[in-house]
Amino acid sequence: MNILKSVKKKFKNFSLKKITAIFTTVCFVFSIVSVQTAYAAMPVSNVSVPTNLPSKTLIPFNLGRITDAYYSNSGDIVINIQDLHSHEQTQRNISSILSILDKNFGLKDIYLEGATGTVNTQWLSNIKDNATKQKVLNTLLANGRLTGGEYFAVQTNRNNIIKGLEDKNLYSKNFKILSDMYNKETEIKNYISVLNNLFNKKSEQYISDENKKINKIIESYKQEKIKTNKYIELLLKKAQKTDINLSKYGTIIKFAQIISKQKAFDVKKLNGEIAELLTELKEKLNFREYKALTEKANKKEFEVEFYFDLLKKAKDLNLLTDKKYTNTGAFLEYLVLNQNINTINLANEEKLFVNELKDKFAKTQAEKDMYFLQQNLEYLSQYLTNKMTAKDYESFSKNLPKFKLLWEKHIDIDNLTNLTEYFDLADNFYKNNVERNRVFIKSVFGKKANNPVDGLRIKNASINHKDKVLDAIANGRKIHVVITGGFHTYGFNKLLEDENINHIVITPNVTEETTTAETLYKNVFNEQYDITSTTFANMPVSQIIALLNKGEIKDIKAVGNSVEIEYVSGAKETLSDLSQQQTAEET
Repeated sequence: MNILKSVKKKFKNFSLKKITAIFTTVCFVFSIVSVQTAYAAMPVSNVSVPTNLPSKTLIPFNLGRITDAYYSNSGDIVINIQDLHSHEQTQRNISSILSILDKNFGLKDIYLEGATGTVNTQWLSNIKDNATKQKVLNTLLANGRLTGGEYFAVQTNRNNIIKGLEDKNLYSKNFKILSDMYNKETEIKNYISVLNNLFNKKSEQYISDENKKINKIIESYKQEKIKTNKYIELLLKKAQKTDINLSKYGTIIKFAQIISKQKAFDVKKLNGEIAELLTELKEKLNFREYKALTEKANKKEFEVEFYFDLLKKAKDLNLLTDKKYTNTGAFLEYLVLNQNINTINLANEEKLFVNELKDKFAKTQAEKDMYFLQQNLEYLSQYLTNKMTAKDYESFSKNLPKFKLLWEKHIDIDNLTNLTEYFDLADNFYKNNVERNRVFIKSVFGKKANNPVDGLRIKNASINHKDKVLDAIANGRKIHVVITGGFHTYGFNKLLEDENINHIVITPNVTEETTTAETLYKNVFNEQYDITSTTFANMPVSQIIALLNKGEIKDIKAVGNSVEIEYVSGAKETLSDLSQQQTAEET
């Protein structure tokens, strides 16, 4: 079967499910950041849709998207990749992103949160049999014990490319605090449950009828009793009763346009149009271009990129002006909007929007106080259980005195005092995290950043920061790749701006559930080991291979100075005193 027939056959199964999968990335990443996802999508009339494809890209948008950039023409550039710890899909996407950056620009160092000094991955690279090596890597990735950076290092045999961002003493100190927070998590959740019950009982008398209805809608959506479309429809009816100015919610408007554009093309007709477009492109492209395009259609990891490239070539050749490609043109606009959505901004705008919506329906100052308390009670739970973003921490820290004052005024006098020891624990943890951001700057540039200043940074609006940074990268400016978790991205990049350092942020796509990753992260944390520098590093490769040959492995983990192997069959095997075995073998 020739290339054209093969690709056309693929489109026979092209469906709304496929289209929705392309959109899932935006929705899913947003849902990680904020539970109340969908009602940020408000249909707005008279909003222009970009007709031009992005002229500059850094990575394929099936892997991730650029969510922030800052340009100052000051020298080196930081490419900050946002991490979701212990999430397998994210780690694989990070590895793929690193491969593309390395191919295009030649990476010298990759800086990694949670590590100190040089992270040597030679113990994995030394496994000669590729099938065995992949089995080990896949097991470690699936169980949250290998990062995307380390995976890239092993696959490219760059055993010393990973550099730690941490100060050992500060990181160890915070490690101990986080361990205490995890150990007290059940106690904390019990106290928070008491506070929630108190709040719900006392606040009910202050809430207006309209806001009670809104709360029921939101709660129904959280509990998955209503679907996204119904949720949006109900909230829009409420919003139409207000005078909310939507122009300040630019990202929400874009999100609404994506949903509306998804309805603007007929999927069944799109199938035929794309097949016909492929036939026309075959006549207009040379063989090499056409083959490169169609080969992507048969590789799952490049499928979304294929659609984008297909439509870009068709637009460049002025084919989409033909009426026979009406649905294809609408699909192109849909993809462009999807690519340009900033999921981080979307989540931030959503929080502001829900607060304004409730404020509009509030009848008294006491009711407005209730919404302030409700929002900060949610923040309090996140604060005490290590689930707070850096931006929310900044806001919560400022609002905490007011929260305590209003809580005593309206709800309860005694119960907050029961949380004093947990407040102290969390306060030290987050302050150390903020200080770690300054250490990250020192690890990359040799000098610790100045103390951070709270508040937003106002960028020069006269320039396109993203395009300027991408131009500088393309022109050979030195780059530093830094991989940090979500909490650190916000504070770290504020410091970069304060230090006048160019940077760009890449957020890898996430389309798979994340609750398992949180559990895996806790498990790995509680085992308190570092697979890159302790037990496994001392384990003779021959022993790893021998263990793998005994059956299909379910998990590999280190406990103290031992390695525990668990097989799918349920059998377990432990190797102890590995450092002594290694020493004996070396002698």
